[in-house]
Order: sequence, then C-alpha cells, then structure tokens
Amino acid sequence: MLFVNFAGYFQTRLPTDPDPTDEPRGVSGYTFALAGEPNFDRIIRLHEPVALRKFAPEIGVFVTSVANGNNIIENHPLVGAKFDFIKEPKFWMLNYILTQNAGTEAISPFIVQITTADKGICITREDYLDPDKPDMSLYDATLEQMERRGGALGPLLDLGTFREITQCENPKQFRLRRLEQLQEATKKSKDPIEKAGLETRIAQIEWPNANNIDWENRRTKSLLFVERRNFAINGASTIEDKDQLLSGDLDQSLDWPIEFWNGVWDCDTLTGYMRGTLQIPLKLNT
Repeated sequence: MLFVNFAGYFQTRLPTDPDPTDEPRGVSGYTFALAGEPNFDRIIRLHEPVALRKFAPEIGVFVTSVANGNNIIENHPLVGAKFDFIKEPKFWMLNYILTQNAGTEAISPFIVQITTADKGICITREDYLDPDKPDMSLYDATLEQMERRGGALGPLLDLGTFREITQCENPKQFRLRRLEQLQEATKKSKDPIEKAGLETRIAQIEWPNANNIDWENRRTKSLLFVERRNFAINGASTIEDKDQLLSGDLDQSLDWPIEFWNGVWDCDTLTGYMRGTLQIPLKLNT
C-alpha cells in the first residue's frame, strides 16, 4: 500500500449558522464578506484562493511524504506534488437539514487530484455517493450515504499541534496577534474600501468585549475545532504518468482509503488547515 501524506492551508468563503447556506454576504453568523469582496461561494479551495485577506496564511495543500507500508520513500516523485479537491467542492449541511450534527457536513463533489508540474504526473479519483448511481446528487442520497462522506466533530485540536501549525501558544494569543496586525494596518491604510474591511474585522475580533477576547466565544474557540473524515474513494480514476515514474504500480481496481482532518478554522481570514493520508493500493507482482 502506498501512503500519500498531505497537508496545508485551504480557503472556504462561506456564511455561518444561523445564516442560511445561500446567504451571499453574512448577516447573523460570524463570517462576513467585506467591502470590495465578491459574494460568498462556499467553494473549498486548496489552491488559487479568491480575495485572500491580509494576514491570511499562504494557501496550498501538498504531498509532504510518501511511504510504502512503514517505509518512507525518499525522493518519491509525488513528494511536493499539488494535492487538490477539484470541480468546486463545498461543505453541504443546509443548516442541519441534510445532516444533523455540527461538523458532519458532506463534501460534494469529492474528487481528489494529485499533480506534479514538472514530472508529467496527474492522478485523479472520484468518490460516488452510490457506486451503482454515479450521478446521484446529495438531494437524492440517504442520510447514511451522506454521513459516510461526512465528518465527525471533535475532540478539539491539541495545543501542541496548534502551536506547530500557527506558531502561537493558544487561540487567544492568535486572536490578539491578529488584532494588533489589523490595528496597525488600519492606521497605515489610505484606501477607504480596504480600511472599511479592516475595521469590520477588528470589530469582529473585539466582539463582544474589546478588553477581553473570550475563550468561549466561538470566533476564538473555532480555531481548535476539528472535523475528521475517513472513507474509501470508490469511483472512476485516471492516472497520467508520461515518463512511467510510478512504474504502473498503482491499482485502480480497488477503493482508495482516505483519512484527513481539517481545523485551525480562522473565521477572520476564512481559512483552515488540512492534514491527512490517501492510501493507494499497489498491484501485486505476478
């Protein structure tokens, strides 16, 4: 079995409860489209972010290492490859209509793609809600089919991992650092539209008390929220490998298990962090 490990930051510009799923700007939740920004579109972008905000992390999810069983393969051609979810995937819950618990949203469509710009490799695999009905939409799926691809919320991200990713001691320090950055940027800004957006962001960090960033405020606590997903990708696949660097070893006849989590949700920049493993079966030598 080939274990393809991946990690990095993603962007998703989406409204938050109690706003409806199709709210374009944000009204009653805790995320808002700022002055000068396009409407929310809810797309999960692992690359090529839209209207990325000042002080957001660099967006990009990449293959960090590859192993065959327990053996790390040094200089494997997929190390450093772009890891992506393609065809504009979104989180789907519809305010607890499709799934019933926080963090259980299904991602749809779910199509993994791994590409190397310089080695001519492109691996794509799609997951079907129902393998017998590849075109089935979420609106026709059963709760069980949606939950299979959905997440599970919790436990909270441990502080050690949070510190490794953010270089901050805890979520409160993270938010205080951001507040200082925004305040300084506001002082320097000469653009009235940019300044209005920065002031909105400051107001959201200071809410409800400018003198106390409350740990229990979900704007802060959500930095430790974690959604975990674990299922086997079961649909159509394609492998392009013009120089045969993968030696034709990947087995497309079997499902490809994937396990990953997303967390470090920063409602100020509308970004999060993702880490996981895609398992690709290898063909048996004959």
